[in-house]
Amino acid sequence: MGFLASGFPSYFVYSKIAISVFNTTNIEFIPQGILLFFYGPCAILLSVLISIFVNLDIGSGTNIYDLETEVIRIARKGFLKFRRKLSLVQSNIYLVHPFSQILNVELEITNRLNPKRVIYLCLKDNRRIRLTPSNQIDDLIFLEKRAIFIAKLLKIGLRLKNFKVAFITIFV
Repeated sequence: MGFLASGFPSYFVYSKIAISVFNTTNIEFIPQGILLFFYGPCAILLSVLISIFVNLDIGSGTNIYDLETEVIRIARKGFLKFRRKLSLVQSNIYLVHPFSQILNVELEITNRLNPKRVIYLCLKDNRRIRLTPSNQIDDLIFLEKRAIFIAKLLKIGLRLKNFKVAFITIFV
């Protein structure tokens, strides 16, 4: 809203609203005013889009490990689709893989500015399916126990990838 409120008054030479709210007397319309006026609506539309994705809970779902039929069923919520009569319906993604197609379970841990703690299911055709939710960073011990449990359940190997942990030493 601030970009929009700063860019719009720069088109006019004098605006009482701009002087009372923002000091836009030094902003010229070309090129700063146009950019500010463009960034405002783009930021508003992007924030609305992100809030819609969060409210629809896109990417959430379930993992079902069926030991009797030796099949893994993965269900995820997808994006919205238009149906007939202009109605919106959320699509679902269903994946079914037999145990024989699974190569290993991969645990990827990176603790830096953007931490990443993810369990992947690696298939023989070099595909990786994410098994952990993307919006949470679990405790390292809990995530490790979950990866070990899944590897033992499926009777396959567990592989660590990018295991980089920053150690901080404090001297007293």
